[in-house]
Amino acid sequence: MEIRKAKLEDLDNLKKLTYDFLNNEKENFEDSYDPSYALTEASSNFIKGRIEAEKGLVLVAEDEGKLIGFLIGFIGKIPDARKTMKPAVLDEIFIEKEYRRQKIGREMLAEFQKWAKRQGANKLRVSASTKNNAALQAYKNFGFSDFTLKLEKDI
Repeated sequence: MEIRKAKLEDLDNLKKLTYDFLNNEKENFEDSYDPSYALTEASSNFIKGRIEAEKGLVLVAEDEGKLIGFLIGFIGKIPDARKTMKPAVLDEIFIEKEYRRQKIGREMLAEFQKWAKRQGANKLRVSASTKNNAALQAYKNFGFSDFTLKLEKDI
């Protein structure tokens, strides 16, 4: 198993993994996710933009030529009143079900953190569904701590 930076040639496989990611989110955490978004031009442009951007990063986990996971993040300028903020933001991380609990996500997070430090970031930031206990625990095990909670209401 290898973790490497994504290339544009990975785009079709990344779209499939993004579909699987969104489908997992829909089935397990939030019914409003639309897996078909992964197949849109907007999704392709988002992934391509992160691959090509100097302040963006897309990592893939590859096992015997098959992409089994991905991480997408960026160095952000996010409005924040805290003067010391230069965050690296983790957009998405996903590992195919049969490859979970093998520390692949942890390895990807470690690579993301190294990259973020090289980019001058001083914080890592991630959002996760409050229903995704496995992800929340994995982030806490990696050193993340609770900071904020976003609430939503249907109207």
